[in-house]
Amino acid sequence: MSFSREKKRLMSASINSAVSKSISRLANEARWLTMSNVLTCLRIVLAPFVCLSISWNLWKLAFVIFLIAAGTDLLDGYLARLFNEHTRLGRILDPIADKFFLIMSLGSLVFVDSPFIKVPVWFFILILVRESILLAGGYLVMSITGGSESIKPSIWGKLTTFMLIVFIAVLFLNHLIVKEQNHLVNFLLVIISILSLFSLFNYINIVCYKAKRVRN
Repeated sequence: MSFSREKKRLMSASINSAVSKSISRLANEARWLTMSNVLTCLRIVLAPFVCLSISWNLWKLAFVIFLIAAGTDLLDGYLARLFNEHTRLGRILDPIADKFFLIMSLGSLVFVDSPFIKVPVWFFILILVRESILLAGGYLVMSITGGSESIKPSIWGKLTTFMLIVFIAVLFLNHLIVKEQNHLVNFLLVIISILSLFSLFNYINIVCYKAKRVRN
């Protein structure tokens, strides 16, 4: 009789433990569905529509979509800090969304047939290489630390991203309103190139430092 009661007690404890684990797992998964992560995913979804709108010669629509996507880049980080919505998914998705959005938008404008937009291919290659190295470096740090650490964007990285967004917006405005390639584009090309190289070397130093610290 006592054996039967003990068996029931153990079974009840096992069920309660399983239910608690399930509830905890669901709570953790639900935390992934945050407003900041939704905005990050929206940026990834909108990026191809910028390219498609340009290819269909719908420049105003492309510019509006670009501005909305750029707005999500500013909002997702702010909301994550405001509501303490920092998640592992967000740390993975946000840099991917930024790079995907910028590369697709810039690439569409570099190779578009417009007399008012002239961006050298070497500049696009520089940005593409930079963004690829940054993405690979971030993945490397998360891999060697088991996901416990990630590389926070530096002020130089944030400034480079912001200037790239401004540069792309200027290219749109050149086509839509100015109707010429002005000196501002050439000035931004030089500034962004310098910032890109500086932020890239700074990022590589941070990756090397974190890798050495984990190894030691």
